[in-house]
Amino acid sequence: MPYYPKNRIITDQFTNGGEFAIKATREPYLGPYYILYNGTYFTGKNQNDGTPQEIIPIEEDLNFETEPSLLVTITPEDDLKANDYLRIKNGLPPIKKLPTPYYPIPILQDYELGEFQRYFAKKINEYIFIEIDQETYTKLSQNNDEYYWKLYYSYSIPWELRGEKQKVEQINRSIVAQIEVNLKVYGFSKFIEQTGGYLQFYQFPNISNLYTAGGEFKTADGRNYVGFYHIHDKTGPMVGATHTKEPHGLLFPINETIVSKAINQQTPQVTIQTTSSYTPPSSPMSTDGGFSGGGGFSGGGGGGGY
Repeated sequence: MPYYPKNRIITDQFTNGGEFAIKATREPYLGPYYILYNGTYFTGKNQNDGTPQEIIPIEEDLNFETEPSLLVTITPEDDLKANDYLRIKNGLPPIKKLPTPYYPIPILQDYELGEFQRYFAKKINEYIFIEIDQETYTKLSQNNDEYYWKLYYSYSIPWELRGEKQKVEQINRSIVAQIEVNLKVYGFSKFIEQTGGYLQFYQFPNISNLYTAGGEFKTADGRNYVGFYHIHDKTGPMVGATHTKEPHGLLFPINETIVSKAINQQTPQVTIQTTSSYTPPSSPMSTDGGFSGGGGFSGGGGGGGY
């Protein structure tokens, strides 16, 4: 065997059986093994331990010659059981399912609740993750023999969907990091980052029809703003009760955080929104240009129209 540096080999692994077979003979393997950087497995604690033989995961070793089927077929389910019997009789593992990737789609009720549950599986001996559906997760976690459950570790996490963007990202990031450490599923955070990130499925809350009596926002020219406003997911607080295609101006917070009483004018599902995540453009207008009605300006908190 050629020499491999330490950063390209994982040594001192051990299998109790039922996971690997020797590639050359198809015989089940029990004992120490090591993993190379390219995902191949070999017998022995390391490359200097005896004469290494390549071993392969059992679920990859399914390309055996097909055994003759029974002459009498009762149901497809019985056929599968008979096939498994023949394989076991000949010293081969029964045919079972492998978990398949699943892409979840949150429904309206999930967004109203503000979160939903996601399900994942990791191969026991490899840094391979997949997202799975709830049914597959349940069967894997219950050691259902319909699947190669011994080869996977399954778990679920809550996933934030709505709220202040930075806070949602922070919550999801913290949950993933905690799961990664507590369950020792190292590499999970990288998997999340590569498959959608911590704001995947995020929906900005519809924050409209808010009203300020003054002392919270100022206009681009520094005047105190009194009147209705809304919060746009990209540009932040803006003049007017709702967002429209008509030109309307940006608002700038006098204090960094919008007071909770303004946000509480919304439905209970809307969480407190901070303006710290917004970076207003240098231009005093939105990309639409100009101001629209919906509120008034005053120099000292009064209600002069604009």
